[in-house]
Amino acid sequence: MGPEDFRLKKRIEAILVRNYVVTQKMNVDVISGNVYLDGEFEVADYRKIARDDQEADQIEVHFTERRTLLAIEQEIRSLQEVNGLYFEFKNWVKSGGGWAPKKGG
Repeated sequence: MGPEDFRLKKRIEAILVRNYVVTQKMNVDVISGNVYLDGEFEVADYRKIARDDQEADQIEVHFTERRTLLAIEQEIRSLQEVNGLYFEFKNWVKSGGGWAPKKGG
């Protein structure tokens, strides 16, 4: 990995952290300006603590993750150094212009 790819990888990781993405479950690779994100996409939900460990409303969780995925995708694509952006998540799939949770994921 060259220095340009390394800097781009760190910028993308910073975008993920700013959007509260659980980065321990994801892999970020940059090869010649092409960005590859894979693994499991999950947004940290700190409100669970305030709910006394009640189950999170699945619709709300999907809405939050879908909105975050779209925002992250737009922000990464807006970076001048990015030549291509490729996703391979275990629990989300690109569907038309948006995102949908995978069945069983």
